[in-house]
Amino acid sequence: MKSPPVRRFSTAMLAVVSWCVAFLGVPISLAAEETDAVVAKVGDQPVYLSEIARSLESVASDRQFPAQIRSRLEAEVLEQLVRRRLVEELLLHTKKLVDSPTVDAQLQQLDEKLAAQDRKLSDVLAKRDVTLDQYRRELRWELSWQKFVADTLTDEQLKDYFQQHRRHFDGSQVRASHILLRPIQPSNPRQIAQTIGRARQLREEITSGKVTFAEAAKKYSDGPSGAAGGDLGFIPRHGVMVEAFSRAAFDLEPDEVSQPVLTQFGIHLIQVTEVKSGGQTWQQARAELRAEAAKELFQQLAESQREKTTVVYTGNCPYIEQESGRLVLPSGESH
Repeated sequence: MKSPPVRRFSTAMLAVVSWCVAFLGVPISLAAEETDAVVAKVGDQPVYLSEIARSLESVASDRQFPAQIRSRLEAEVLEQLVRRRLVEELLLHTKKLVDSPTVDAQLQQLDEKLAAQDRKLSDVLAKRDVTLDQYRRELRWELSWQKFVADTLTDEQLKDYFQQHRRHFDGSQVRASHILLRPIQPSNPRQIAQTIGRARQLREEITSGKVTFAEAAKKYSDGPSGAAGGDLGFIPRHGVMVEAFSRAAFDLEPDEVSQPVLTQFGIHLIQVTEVKSGGQTWQQARAELRAEAAKELFQQLAESQREKTTVVYTGNCPYIEQESGRLVLPSGESH
Protein backbone atom coordinates (compact mmCIF):
# COMPACT_ATOMS: atom_id res chain seq x y z
CA MET A 1 0.00 0.00 0.00
CA LYS A 2 1.48 3.28 -1.10
CA SER A 3 1.33 6.13 1.37
CA PRO A 4 1.18 9.56 -0.29
CA PRO A 5 0.87 12.60 1.96
CA VAL A 6 -2.72 13.03 3.10
CA ARG A 7 -4.56 15.36 5.44
CA ARG A 8 -4.92 13.63 8.78
CA PHE A 9 -8.24 14.62 10.26
CA SER A 10 -7.70 13.07 13.64
CA THR A 11 -4.42 14.85 14.24
CA ALA A 12 -5.73 18.21 13.10
CA MET A 13 -8.91 17.75 15.07
CA LEU A 14 -7.14 16.80 18.28
CA ALA A 15 -4.72 19.70 17.88
CA VAL A 16 -7.61 22.14 17.57
CA VAL A 17 -9.48 20.52 20.46
CA SER A 18 -6.37 20.71 22.64
CA TRP A 19 -5.93 24.35 21.65
CA CYS A 20 -9.51 25.20 22.58
CA VAL A 21 -9.54 23.40 25.91
CA ALA A 22 -7.07 25.93 27.26
CA PHE A 23 -9.59 28.77 26.87
CA LEU A 24 -13.13 29.49 28.03
CA GLY A 25 -15.85 30.17 25.50
CA VAL A 26 -19.31 29.03 24.50
CA PRO A 27 -20.36 25.39 24.86
CA ILE A 28 -20.76 23.21 21.81
CA SER A 29 -24.52 22.78 21.51
CA LEU A 30 -27.05 22.66 18.72
CA ALA A 31 -30.69 23.69 19.12
CA ALA A 32 -33.06 20.72 19.22
CA GLU A 33 -35.23 22.11 16.42
CA GLU A 34 -32.19 22.23 14.11
CA THR A 35 -30.87 18.74 14.64
CA ASP A 36 -32.64 17.22 11.60
CA ALA A 37 -31.25 19.77 9.13
CA VAL A 38 -29.29 18.35 6.19
CA VAL A 39 -25.78 19.82 6.16
CA ALA A 40 -24.41 17.99 3.12
CA LYS A 41 -25.37 15.44 0.49
CA VAL A 42 -22.89 12.84 -0.70
CA GLY A 43 -24.44 11.47 -3.87
CA ASP A 44 -28.01 10.88 -2.68
CA GLN A 45 -26.98 10.26 0.95
CA PRO A 46 -27.64 13.12 3.42
CA VAL A 47 -25.47 14.12 6.35
CA TYR A 48 -27.48 15.55 9.25
CA LEU A 49 -26.73 18.28 11.74
CA SER A 50 -27.56 15.87 14.58
CA GLU A 51 -24.59 13.72 13.49
CA ILE A 52 -22.29 16.72 13.92
CA ALA A 53 -23.64 17.28 17.42
CA ARG A 54 -23.16 13.65 18.46
CA SER A 55 -19.65 13.48 17.02
CA LEU A 56 -18.60 16.68 18.75
CA GLU A 57 -20.01 15.44 22.03
CA SER A 58 -18.01 12.22 21.76
CA VAL A 59 -14.79 14.15 21.06
CA ALA A 60 -15.23 17.20 23.24
CA SER A 61 -17.61 15.98 25.96
CA ASP A 62 -18.68 19.04 28.02
CA ARG A 63 -15.76 21.26 27.03
CA GLN A 64 -16.45 24.88 26.21
CA PHE A 65 -15.03 26.63 23.16
CA PRO A 66 -14.90 30.08 21.60
CA ALA A 67 -17.47 30.49 18.82
CA GLN A 68 -14.74 30.80 16.16
CA ILE A 69 -13.14 27.52 17.18
CA ARG A 70 -16.51 25.79 17.46
CA SER A 71 -17.19 26.63 13.81
CA ARG A 72 -13.88 25.10 12.77
CA LEU A 73 -14.61 21.98 14.81
CA GLU A 74 -18.05 21.61 13.25
CA ALA A 75 -16.53 21.96 9.78
CA GLU A 76 -13.83 19.37 10.53
CA VAL A 77 -16.40 16.91 11.85
CA LEU A 78 -18.61 17.48 8.81
CA GLU A 79 -15.67 16.79 6.51
CA GLN A 80 -14.95 13.54 8.32
CA LEU A 81 -18.59 12.47 8.00
CA VAL A 82 -18.56 13.33 4.30
CA ARG A 83 -15.48 11.17 3.86
CA ARG A 84 -17.18 8.35 5.69
CA ARG A 85 -20.19 8.58 3.36
CA LEU A 86 -17.79 8.46 0.41
CA VAL A 87 -16.11 5.33 1.75
CA GLU A 88 -19.50 3.77 2.51
CA GLU A 89 -20.49 4.35 -1.11
CA LEU A 90 -17.31 2.72 -2.34
CA LEU A 91 -17.89 -0.29 -0.08
CA LEU A 92 -21.48 -0.52 -1.30
CA HIS A 93 -20.45 -0.48 -4.96
CA THR A 94 -17.76 -3.09 -4.38
CA LYS A 95 -20.16 -5.25 -2.32
CA LYS A 96 -18.05 -4.89 0.83
CA LEU A 97 -20.82 -3.67 3.15
CA VAL A 98 -21.95 -6.37 5.57
CA ASP A 99 -25.49 -7.67 5.08
CA SER A 100 -28.52 -7.15 7.32
CA PRO A 101 -28.36 -10.61 8.96
CA THR A 102 -24.83 -9.81 10.17
CA VAL A 103 -26.06 -6.56 11.71
CA ASP A 104 -29.06 -8.35 13.24
CA ALA A 105 -26.77 -10.93 14.82
CA GLN A 106 -24.67 -8.21 16.42
CA LEU A 107 -27.77 -6.45 17.72
CA GLN A 108 -29.00 -9.72 19.21
CA GLN A 109 -25.69 -10.21 21.01
CA LEU A 110 -25.88 -6.68 22.36
CA ASP A 111 -29.47 -7.20 23.48
CA GLU A 112 -28.47 -10.32 25.39
CA LYS A 113 -25.47 -8.62 26.97
CA LEU A 114 -27.60 -5.69 28.14
CA ALA A 115 -30.35 -8.00 29.39
CA ALA A 116 -27.79 -9.76 31.57
CA GLN A 117 -27.15 -6.35 33.14
CA ASP A 118 -30.92 -5.72 33.50
CA ARG A 119 -30.76 -3.02 30.82
CA LYS A 120 -32.53 -2.46 27.51
CA LEU A 121 -31.07 -1.37 24.19
CA SER A 122 -33.97 1.03 23.66
CA ASP A 123 -33.13 2.81 26.93
CA VAL A 124 -29.44 3.05 26.04
CA LEU A 125 -30.24 4.52 22.62
CA ALA A 126 -32.79 6.95 24.07
CA LYS A 127 -30.18 8.22 26.52
CA ARG A 128 -27.83 8.85 23.60
CA ASP A 129 -30.68 10.42 21.59
CA VAL A 130 -30.11 7.89 18.80
CA THR A 131 -32.81 5.98 16.95
CA LEU A 132 -32.56 2.26 16.25
CA ASP A 133 -32.20 2.96 12.51
CA GLN A 134 -29.34 5.39 13.19
CA TYR A 135 -27.64 2.85 15.41
CA ARG A 136 -28.07 0.11 12.80
CA ARG A 137 -26.34 2.32 10.27
CA GLU A 138 -23.50 3.08 12.66
CA LEU A 139 -23.12 -0.61 13.44
CA ARG A 140 -23.17 -1.59 9.78
CA TRP A 141 -20.45 0.94 9.04
CA GLU A 142 -18.24 -0.19 11.92
CA LEU A 143 -18.58 -3.87 11.06
CA SER A 144 -18.00 -3.23 7.36
CA TRP A 145 -14.95 -1.05 7.92
CA GLN A 146 -13.39 -3.44 10.42
CA LYS A 147 -13.82 -6.34 7.99
CA PHE A 148 -12.49 -4.33 5.06
CA VAL A 149 -9.39 -3.30 7.01
CA ALA A 150 -8.80 -6.88 8.17
CA ASP A 151 -9.10 -8.16 4.60
CA THR A 152 -7.06 -5.34 3.03
CA LEU A 153 -4.16 -4.67 5.38
CA THR A 154 -2.15 -7.85 4.97
CA ASP A 155 1.04 -8.53 6.88
CA GLU A 156 3.00 -7.69 3.75
CA GLN A 157 1.33 -4.30 3.49
CA LEU A 158 1.86 -3.58 7.18
CA LYS A 159 5.51 -4.48 6.80
CA ASP A 160 5.78 -2.13 3.80
CA TYR A 161 4.03 0.67 5.73
CA PHE A 162 6.46 0.13 8.59
CA GLN A 163 9.41 0.51 6.22
CA GLN A 164 8.00 3.76 4.84
CA HIS A 165 7.36 5.22 8.31
CA ARG A 166 9.88 3.28 10.37
CA ARG A 167 10.88 6.11 12.67
CA HIS A 168 7.30 6.48 13.93
CA PHE A 169 7.06 2.85 15.02
CA ASP A 170 10.49 1.38 15.82
CA GLY A 171 11.14 3.22 19.09
CA SER A 172 13.41 5.87 17.57
CA GLN A 173 14.10 9.14 19.34
CA VAL A 174 14.88 12.47 17.70
CA ARG A 175 16.69 15.47 19.04
CA ALA A 176 14.35 18.35 18.29
CA SER A 177 14.56 22.11 18.48
CA HIS A 178 11.61 24.43 18.13
CA ILE A 179 10.62 28.05 17.85
CA LEU A 180 7.36 28.83 19.61
CA LEU A 181 5.26 31.82 18.54
CA ARG A 182 2.21 32.62 20.66
CA PRO A 183 -0.72 34.63 19.24
CA ILE A 184 -1.56 37.74 21.22
CA GLN A 185 -5.18 36.57 21.40
CA PRO A 186 -5.03 32.76 21.37
CA SER A 187 -8.78 32.32 20.78
CA ASN A 188 -8.91 34.72 17.81
CA PRO A 189 -8.66 32.91 14.43
CA ARG A 190 -7.31 36.06 12.75
CA GLN A 191 -4.52 36.27 15.32
CA ILE A 192 -3.75 32.58 14.81
CA ALA A 193 -3.59 33.10 11.04
CA GLN A 194 -1.31 36.12 11.44
CA THR A 195 1.02 34.16 13.72
CA ILE A 196 1.15 31.31 11.22
CA GLY A 197 2.10 33.91 8.59
CA ARG A 198 4.92 35.16 10.83
CA ALA A 199 6.14 31.59 11.26
CA ARG A 200 6.20 31.03 7.50
CA GLN A 201 8.23 34.19 6.96
CA LEU A 202 10.66 33.15 9.67
CA ARG A 203 10.98 29.68 8.14
CA GLU A 204 11.85 31.30 4.80
CA GLU A 205 14.60 33.33 6.46
CA ILE A 206 16.01 30.18 8.05
CA THR A 207 15.87 27.98 4.96
CA SER A 208 17.37 30.74 2.78
CA GLY A 209 20.35 31.03 5.13
CA LYS A 210 19.65 34.54 6.38
CA VAL A 211 19.62 33.28 9.96
CA THR A 212 20.28 29.96 11.65
CA PHE A 213 17.50 28.10 13.44
CA ALA A 214 19.27 28.54 16.78
CA GLU A 215 19.73 32.27 16.24
CA ALA A 216 16.07 32.68 15.29
CA ALA A 217 14.99 30.70 18.36
CA LYS A 218 17.04 32.90 20.69
CA LYS A 219 15.61 36.04 19.12
CA TYR A 220 11.98 35.17 18.47
CA SER A 221 10.86 32.09 20.42
CA ASP A 222 8.31 32.57 23.20
CA GLY A 223 9.24 29.20 24.70
CA PRO A 224 11.68 28.61 27.56
CA SER A 225 14.00 26.65 25.26
CA GLY A 226 14.62 29.76 23.18
CA ALA A 227 17.65 30.70 25.26
CA ALA A 228 19.21 27.34 24.31
CA GLY A 229 18.56 27.88 20.62
CA GLY A 230 15.28 26.00 20.86
CA ASP A 231 16.91 22.68 21.80
CA LEU A 232 14.52 20.27 23.56
CA GLY A 233 16.89 17.31 23.71
CA PHE A 234 15.87 13.83 22.60
CA ILE A 235 12.16 13.01 22.54
CA PRO A 236 10.33 9.71 21.90
CA ARG A 237 7.51 9.42 19.39
CA HIS A 238 4.85 9.24 22.11
CA GLY A 239 4.34 10.38 25.67
CA VAL A 240 6.36 13.59 25.91
CA MET A 241 5.18 16.09 23.30
CA VAL A 242 1.62 16.56 22.01
CA GLU A 243 0.71 14.47 18.98
CA ALA A 244 0.75 17.24 16.37
CA PHE A 245 4.27 18.26 17.43
CA SER A 246 5.60 14.69 17.62
CA ARG A 247 4.14 13.66 14.28
CA ALA A 248 5.69 16.65 12.54
CA ALA A 249 9.07 16.15 14.23
CA PHE A 250 9.30 12.47 13.33
CA ASP A 251 8.43 13.23 9.70
CA LEU A 252 11.49 15.49 9.40
CA GLU A 253 14.92 14.57 8.12
CA PRO A 254 17.94 15.97 10.05
CA ASP A 255 18.31 19.75 9.63
CA GLU A 256 14.98 20.07 7.79
CA VAL A 257 12.64 22.78 9.11
CA SER A 258 8.95 21.99 9.45
CA GLN A 259 6.07 24.03 8.17
CA PRO A 260 4.20 25.85 10.99
CA VAL A 261 2.60 23.37 13.43
CA LEU A 262 -0.41 24.35 15.57
CA THR A 263 -0.76 23.02 19.12
CA GLN A 264 -2.52 24.33 22.21
CA PHE A 265 0.73 26.10 23.14
CA GLY A 266 1.03 28.16 19.98
CA ILE A 267 2.63 27.91 16.55
CA HIS A 268 5.86 25.91 16.24
CA LEU A 269 8.68 25.66 13.77
CA ILE A 270 10.57 22.41 14.38
CA GLN A 271 14.00 21.21 13.39
CA VAL A 272 15.46 17.75 14.02
CA THR A 273 19.22 17.76 14.54
CA GLU A 274 19.90 14.11 15.38
CA VAL A 275 18.17 10.71 15.22
CA LYS A 276 18.64 7.67 17.49
CA SER A 277 17.19 4.68 15.64
CA GLY A 278 15.10 2.20 17.61
CA GLY A 279 15.07 -1.55 17.38
CA GLN A 280 11.37 -2.43 17.52
CA THR A 281 10.16 -4.68 14.69
CA TRP A 282 6.97 -4.29 12.68
CA GLN A 283 5.51 -7.32 14.43
CA GLN A 284 6.02 -5.67 17.82
CA ALA A 285 4.34 -2.50 16.57
CA ARG A 286 1.52 -4.33 14.78
CA ALA A 287 -1.46 -2.82 16.66
CA GLU A 288 -0.32 0.78 16.33
CA LEU A 289 0.84 0.13 12.78
CA ARG A 290 -2.55 -1.22 11.75
CA ALA A 291 -4.38 1.72 13.33
CA GLU A 292 -2.27 4.31 11.51
CA ALA A 293 -2.35 2.45 8.20
CA ALA A 294 -6.14 2.18 8.49
CA LYS A 295 -6.44 5.96 8.96
CA GLU A 296 -4.41 6.56 5.84
CA LEU A 297 -6.34 3.95 3.88
CA PHE A 298 -9.58 5.68 4.87
CA GLN A 299 -8.29 9.03 3.61
CA GLN A 300 -7.09 7.58 0.32
CA LEU A 301 -10.36 5.79 -0.37
CA ALA A 302 -12.41 8.89 0.44
CA GLU A 303 -10.37 11.12 -1.86
CA SER A 304 -10.56 8.54 -4.64
CA GLN A 305 -14.35 8.21 -4.33
CA ARG A 306 -14.81 12.00 -4.19
CA GLU A 307 -13.76 12.13 -7.85
CA LYS A 308 -16.75 9.94 -8.73
CA THR A 309 -19.40 11.29 -6.35
CA THR A 310 -21.02 14.70 -6.15
CA VAL A 311 -20.70 16.34 -2.72
CA VAL A 312 -22.97 19.31 -2.01
CA TYR A 313 -22.80 21.41 1.18
CA THR A 314 -26.13 23.02 2.07
CA GLY A 315 -24.73 25.88 4.14
CA ASN A 316 -26.64 24.83 7.27
CA CYS A 317 -23.33 24.19 9.04
CA PRO A 318 -19.80 25.58 8.64
CA TYR A 319 -17.85 23.64 6.02
CA ILE A 320 -14.41 23.62 4.46
CA GLU A 321 -14.21 24.68 0.82
CA GLN A 322 -12.29 21.94 -0.95
CA GLU A 323 -10.48 24.08 -3.50
CA SER A 324 -9.14 26.71 -1.10
CA GLY A 325 -9.36 25.09 2.33
CA ARG A 326 -11.32 28.18 3.43
CA LEU A 327 -13.83 27.92 6.28
CA VAL A 328 -17.30 28.87 5.00
CA LEU A 329 -19.82 29.96 7.63
CA PRO A 330 -23.63 29.66 7.39
CA SER A 331 -25.37 32.65 5.80
CA GLY A 332 -25.73 35.54 8.22
CA GLU A 333 -23.22 34.09 10.69
CA SER A 334 -19.94 35.88 11.38
CA HIS A 335 -17.18 35.81 13.98
